[in-house]
Amino acid sequence: MKTKIAILLFLVLVFSSKSSYAQVLDTNGNPVQVGTKYYVVSANWGAGGGLSLSPGSRSQSCPYTVIQERSPQNYGYPVTFSSLDPNVTTIGVSAPLNMVFVLDEDSNQCPDQSLAWKVTKNPSTGQWDVTTGGAAGNPDASASQFQIERFSRRSSGYGFSFCPPGCSCKQLGVSVPRFGEEPRLGLTSNGAGGASFSFQKVDNIRIKQVA
Repeated sequence: MKTKIAILLFLVLVFSSKSSYAQVLDTNGNPVQVGTKYYVVSANWGAGGGLSLSPGSRSQSCPYTVIQERSPQNYGYPVTFSSLDPNVTTIGVSAPLNMVFVLDEDSNQCPDQSLAWKVTKNPSTGQWDVTTGGAAGNPDASASQFQIERFSRRSSGYGFSFCPPGCSCKQLGVSVPRFGEEPRLGLTSNGAGGASFSFQKVDNIRIKQVA
């Protein structure tokens, strides 16, 4: 009996430690919460600012394209995370989820479209970019399913992967912008590594307006 109790306690400790390890943590070391607003900022100082939004093109503003601000002092726009499991309250590493930007009503130029992320092919470049217009909470919306990953144990930051059901995951990276363009978030190519980010909880910080 003592042996069985000891084994049971050991298993409890193992599973609890794995659960703690699997949690995505914010910059304060707290678990990232479902439905809470966070700024997604570069985990490497000098490697750019936070994730933001840019009009899709000069002729068509909607949907927005997800970009990275150039200045480390610019945190971009808040993002909320939602799990495809309705019973989950915190975000875990490699767990299927949706990401949704948060804009105030006055600054949103695309009020009739969702601000959830999705992967879309850019007709002008042929690249696969992350844009808005996705679907949150729908397990059948394959273009909007992502995961937060640990790309490297040496880095304190996290990366994003695009993980449609039944397909292998692909890392998201930030493009090297051409003249007059912003660095865009999208699928990595040519073996390039994913971008590394951290999550800073929004504490009554005024949401900036879309330029």
